[in-house]
Amino acid sequence: MQAIILAAGNSSRLFPFGGATHKSAISLMGKSFIERTIEAIRSAGISDIIVVVSKGNGVEDILQRSNLDLSGVTFVTHSGARGMGEALLDASSKITEDFFVIHAHHFECEKYLKLLASERTATGASGAIIIKEEADPGSFGVVRLNNGMIVEVTEKPENLTGNHRIVGMYLLQRSFLAILQSAEKHHYSFETALDGFVKQHRVAGVKTNAETITLKFPWHILDVGDYLLKMMTPSIHESAVISSTAVIEENVVISKNVTVENGAVIKGPCYIGENAYVGTNAILRGGVILEKDVVVGAHMEIKHSIIMDGTTTHSGYLGDSVIGKECKLAASFCSGNVRLDRKNVRVKVKGMKVDSGRKSLGVFIGDNTRLGIRVSTMPGVLIGSSVVVGPSTTSFTNIDNGTEYYAKITEVVRKKSGEANVKTGGRKKVVLFDIDYTLFDTKLFKESGLKTFSVYEEASESLGDIGAYAELGIFSEGETQFQKEKLSQTAIDSYFQGEHTHIVAKKYDSLIDVLSKYKDASLYLVDDKLEVLYRAKKFKPDCYTIWMKRGPFATKQQAIEGFSPDATIEDLRMVLGIVAGV
Repeated sequence: MQAIILAAGNSSRLFPFGGATHKSAISLMGKSFIERTIEAIRSAGISDIIVVVSKGNGVEDILQRSNLDLSGVTFVTHSGARGMGEALLDASSKITEDFFVIHAHHFECEKYLKLLASERTATGASGAIIIKEEADPGSFGVVRLNNGMIVEVTEKPENLTGNHRIVGMYLLQRSFLAILQSAEKHHYSFETALDGFVKQHRVAGVKTNAETITLKFPWHILDVGDYLLKMMTPSIHESAVISSTAVIEENVVISKNVTVENGAVIKGPCYIGENAYVGTNAILRGGVILEKDVVVGAHMEIKHSIIMDGTTTHSGYLGDSVIGKECKLAASFCSGNVRLDRKNVRVKVKGMKVDSGRKSLGVFIGDNTRLGIRVSTMPGVLIGSSVVVGPSTTSFTNIDNGTEYYAKITEVVRKKSGEANVKTGGRKKVVLFDIDYTLFDTKLFKESGLKTFSVYEEASESLGDIGAYAELGIFSEGETQFQKEKLSQTAIDSYFQGEHTHIVAKKYDSLIDVLSKYKDASLYLVDDKLEVLYRAKKFKPDCYTIWMKRGPFATKQQAIEGFSPDATIEDLRMVLGIVAGV
């Protein structure tokens, strides 16, 4: 039989990793996932392997540069990221017999390929698919079973008809290709054809409760690391230089030319790649992978994290995080990895909040990013590649590739008496918030037929913290009682003082009257309408304008010539750093 490895398309949900580079080109413990997958397929007794790639996605390049014997491996190029069905059809001319289909990151596939083959033979079925019971399988391909045979396949169903998801390893007859060829062409044509195939043929659902690899979101890289750490055998290379005062416990691999300095503590499982350096009194614990040429500075604590090739750190804390290649983390870096309320960390992926299912989750940083001294990150933040984060900056939200991201630091001048004179001149700080699309989830409200009163998740988290630095108020337009009901129904009304609550029929008509009340205050105005901020700035130039860039008004907003807000945010937690001056 043949094996088809699908390694085409992009991996946009894996940001800041993946993207133009396919996720199977990621390397951990010195070897890429795609290399490991080819080795596993060969261990299952299959030598005829077709790898479907996209041009320039790194898969073929990394295999050509590896020490892997590529005899029996054929590459097929798929263009346009048109889905796995179209990728498979691009390879169809080279498929001459029954075949396995394997997602490129499933390097645990050896035992499953053997299981698929034996189960198909035992049941006399035309095909077999590895499936796994899942509490919430709605974001996967889901199957419905009847006496062990799959009778329906649905991709990301709205109404679940089963609780078994497809893992990503299949054994199919060549006749499946004809059904795939005739299926309507769309991104999920493979699943459509598979549903047609199971309705015409007997296809066994091969259940497993064993660990399988999922690589959909960036935090899944931590799971892959954990999987590899459990598989490794402890060893210390003879060329490693390890201080006599260092402590090394449990399952640890230390590669050649590694240096471990005085007082360092390494608690396994832990993998340290070639030429890595672990500084004085550093602590590695809870499942750590350091790739080659990584530098861990003195007094740096790393817990359950992965640091890729060539990245350097100084002092600080890194927990439940993945850091890309050739990054620089300056002194006193700190990754927040647990929410104050101890709820699951939710991560913004492609504009949508995703529940990670984890209480502990840190930061994910792409390649070639530089972080200044005293930088900190909130739980679940994604920072892109080639980013510069300025000193003393706290990242409350994701940062796109190629961005320079700096906090605006408030200047403090100390007098001899020790009094601090902040540049606000001692004036009280007041923050006025708009309601709709700034605090209140108006989109959800409308979609529910005006029944679901809900604020954005970070609103209730951040208002209390902001209130420690400023008095809070409302500047919103609409019917007064209705707008106040939005605040009371969502239990955030207590954060706002009555004297600072301004609900008006039209903002533009009332703007001057409202702002006049704050001539002696340091005023911050948070709104999703750029025009409101522009007019506020014209009347009160010292007003700090904060544009909340979400909702229909923000996304359709045309730039205003000669004006840019003092800050642009997508998450209310960023207001804290602005108002607090950190």
